[in-house]
Amino acid sequence: MQPYFTGSIRQPRQINLSGASAGPRDPQEVMRAARREREQREEARRREGAIVRIQSAGRSFLSRRSQHSAHLASFQTLLSSPAPPPLADVTRVLVFSSPTLSTLSAYAQHVSSSPGDLAHLSPELLELLVRAAVRLGALQDEDVREGVLRVLIERGGETEREALVRAGLVEGVVEALQAIPPENKTHPIFPPLISLLTALLKTHVSPNLTAALHASLLPLPHLPSRIPLSFVTSLASALPLPSLLFYAASTPSARATLTPEQHVAYLGNLLTFGRVRVPTWGKETLADWITVLQSEIVALPPGALDASDAPAPAAERGATSLEVDSENEESTSASASAPLPRRPQPIDQRLIKRLAPLSSSAHLSALLTSTSRHPSTRTALFSLLATLLDSAPSRRDEILNTLLYSSSTPRQAGGGLIRELWRSSVRSSALARAAHNPRQALAILAPAQPNQDTTDSVPPFLLLCQLYSRLLLTLPDKDFHSPSASGAAAAALSLDEVVSFSGVVRDLAFALYMQEGMVDVERGKVPGVGVGLREVRGLVTRVAQLIHARDSRKQFTPSGHWHKTSEIDIDAFCQAAILEEHQLEQSQAQADSGEPMALDDEDDEDNGFVARRRTTVQRRPPQAGRNTFSKSQLAFISPRLGLLNNVPFLIPFDTRVEIFRQFVHNDRLRVGIAEYPFRTGRRHHAEIRRNHLAQDGFSKLNRLGPALKERIEITFIDEWGNEEAGIDGGGVFKEFLNGIATEVFDTNAGLWLATGDQLLYPNPHSYAREATQLSWYEFLGRIIGKALYEGILLDVGFAGFFLARWLGRQSHLDDLASLDPQLYDGLIYLKNYAGDPQDLSLNFTVTDEEFGVARTIDLIPNGSNVPVTRENRITYIHLMSHYRLNAQIERQCEAFFRGLSEIVDPKWLRMFNQQELSVLIGGADQPIDLENLQENAVYGGYNEADEPIRMFWDVVKGFNQEQRRKLLQFVTSCPRAPLLGFKELNPRFAIRDAGPDDGRLPTSSTCVNLLKLPQYRDKNTMRDKLLQSIYSGAGFDLS
Repeated sequence: MQPYFTGSIRQPRQINLSGASAGPRDPQEVMRAARREREQREEARRREGAIVRIQSAGRSFLSRRSQHSAHLASFQTLLSSPAPPPLADVTRVLVFSSPTLSTLSAYAQHVSSSPGDLAHLSPELLELLVRAAVRLGALQDEDVREGVLRVLIERGGETEREALVRAGLVEGVVEALQAIPPENKTHPIFPPLISLLTALLKTHVSPNLTAALHASLLPLPHLPSRIPLSFVTSLASALPLPSLLFYAASTPSARATLTPEQHVAYLGNLLTFGRVRVPTWGKETLADWITVLQSEIVALPPGALDASDAPAPAAERGATSLEVDSENEESTSASASAPLPRRPQPIDQRLIKRLAPLSSSAHLSALLTSTSRHPSTRTALFSLLATLLDSAPSRRDEILNTLLYSSSTPRQAGGGLIRELWRSSVRSSALARAAHNPRQALAILAPAQPNQDTTDSVPPFLLLCQLYSRLLLTLPDKDFHSPSASGAAAAALSLDEVVSFSGVVRDLAFALYMQEGMVDVERGKVPGVGVGLREVRGLVTRVAQLIHARDSRKQFTPSGHWHKTSEIDIDAFCQAAILEEHQLEQSQAQADSGEPMALDDEDDEDNGFVARRRTTVQRRPPQAGRNTFSKSQLAFISPRLGLLNNVPFLIPFDTRVEIFRQFVHNDRLRVGIAEYPFRTGRRHHAEIRRNHLAQDGFSKLNRLGPALKERIEITFIDEWGNEEAGIDGGGVFKEFLNGIATEVFDTNAGLWLATGDQLLYPNPHSYAREATQLSWYEFLGRIIGKALYEGILLDVGFAGFFLARWLGRQSHLDDLASLDPQLYDGLIYLKNYAGDPQDLSLNFTVTDEEFGVARTIDLIPNGSNVPVTRENRITYIHLMSHYRLNAQIERQCEAFFRGLSEIVDPKWLRMFNQQELSVLIGGADQPIDLENLQENAVYGGYNEADEPIRMFWDVVKGFNQEQRRKLLQFVTSCPRAPLLGFKELNPRFAIRDAGPDDGRLPTSSTCVNLLKLPQYRDKNTMRDKLLQSIYSGAGFDLS
């Protein structure tokens, strides 16, 4: 106990004067004790400070309560005074008395006798009064609202109304609206609140009012749904939209704190109140509208504009995607995993629906028409449209159709917008000028900081790519190449312009695939536009593929236009591609156990971008089938394989054939297949009856499955049941492949039909989708795969739309001309029909007839009740083409490709387009080059100077092309020359001395490409004997 009371709570310090240490002698204990004492002193100081603050707060509260009570007493005294007191005094004592709802109501009743006096109060006093009313929720009190606030709005001046804004009147109205459920539209408070707000908006404009509306009213969720429709109209007419848009465009940071739901609500409210006023705005307001829309689209949560959240138009629900396949397609058997994004909070679907007008035809047409009057706003519009197309993939068809086919002015009709984009914005842009230099082009596409070159160049280019790729899907070749005025209008760009545009696209595609660490394509975005570089690469790839497809059908570009051989070392490129593929195969082999496979890219050291990227690819168990990569995954793992799988035409065809053969060679080594026919190794044997090639081949070889790529020995059985002579070193099997191809790819067999050009495609009949027939398609896929694997050419031609399915691509309208010319002409007529398409009485159905029975199929849900109109006819054309070219033969194609991919890796096939695949299967349909054959021939028992050899070449030179092909087939079992010339024939074309007996016929050993030629004495005899042998049709018995 302390002997004296000093008022201090501190304990007196203990001092020991004896000289002896009172503390522990252990140094660690001394430090711990010192720490405890310091903590105790700090705690004591905190407690003392807390006591002081509590005492201060208590004294302050008591003082304020005393003051409030005094002011309240004064207020009541003034109200009860017989002589009217000055309103300023009454107001002053009220605001300092901590007013309540009852005192505010009493004040309003007092003011009602002389409302005009309110306008003479000081702004500061008015602001305090209104703050108190807003804080207490007095807006719902009729006396306060009508007797004070409305009087100030209607009778006061700018100063008084500005005081209302500063006091938070707008925020108070918004809070009152937000407190009422959106479903309760009949609440009695709505009319007076909206009337009060519109009265303020109609009489006052200031930066503070604009900021208050921007921060509180526009982000209010369900604003149009909260109030009756009549009040929506009055509020929309009163809102100072030009001022709001200018504020929003000039201060984008003001929306930085909005939640995702508020961003959606903000954009939806803007569209509700502003879209109908677009045609009335001048240049500045229009530019601000476009800028704000784009910034808000970028700020929206992912998927907010997608059809998964907002329904598509009726004519497009259930439609298959109409996009051209590009590098973004995904594989079902392997997927590169990336860090999963944080799952966004779900957005109310009612808010999402408010965004639908953004991509509506009316809004887009109004923007196109209005900006055409103000050319300086076109660049901003192009940027908005590019961002919108990227952010709303499910609405892309609708938007593109509007831009291409539904424009309201001739300037935008048809290809007018495409011509404007190319000629005014893209052709001379910084991006087009720099496209040939990968480093400069990527610096514009993905700069470290936004710059004017990016802003002016990239959005118009992206929009042009979107529009032109869409146009090409429904543009007939005759219009594309037509020099007439109507054809040029439909094609949008002249052929010279297409050549220039394709050069820009080609160079940018090359830069984006071969970027070698200059940018992070997987994660990078175009600043200000919000489009990812991966999406840009996919778009550029798609346009390049479409233009190159036109060029492949009918060349219009200069020779070598597509090749980038001057920018790369072809030999080094080939070696690197082969090495990368080999490493990928090794990684896949290691992953056969089903464990994840890690793949590292090379270190990136340029510009401070991501130094190392690592992706994990989850593999299926080995029994699930061959692992495959999508084209986008290949581009991520290996730039060269990505280029070869997405834009292979940048590399010459001969080079890609060499790479393909090397891929096969490496696969042989991996599987353990002997390179030469007579070496030991695993092989399979099958006896095949010559009269039953297809039946025996299916029963004996189909069960091998993927093992069909291994060595196969064929023994032919003749019609009498005897084995034909000969040892199969590969030649007999080649003859078997050619024979079975002739039999099973006959259109009379029922599995295949032929186009007008006699090119084959799977029979779309329902019976061809039965299990037995599908197993045949799978077997034939393996047969074609085996021929490709072995380099054996087959005399089979497939339709281009069927070959496109091998490459994972969909076919479109122009491919329909070869399948059904009548339907194609009808769809083109519909596309160009000047009248109302409803006059044609079409709907979204298609009729199939089998065995005389007609069956109607809906192209979309409830398609029989959806008429074809001017707005949806392009969608109808796409869906009809898709059904005929893709949907009808879907299962047959899947079965065929399943067998094909067991033998040949799909990524090897994607190095070629349809025309090149056709050449790879059946060789080039061109005359046999005898000079090349003679240069690469070898001799046994003869030399070039011998008379029989000179006579042989003279005789063969006199053959026509059919006879030359027969000779080549007789010796090599294939009627066409190898793709890269006869130097690729292995073994070489050989002629051996068969002795002096000129009565014998020439014979052959196709397994070693050998012609056994007797020593004939004259040319006529040699010619007759050769023709007799090559047309005999005999098998190995002849040799």
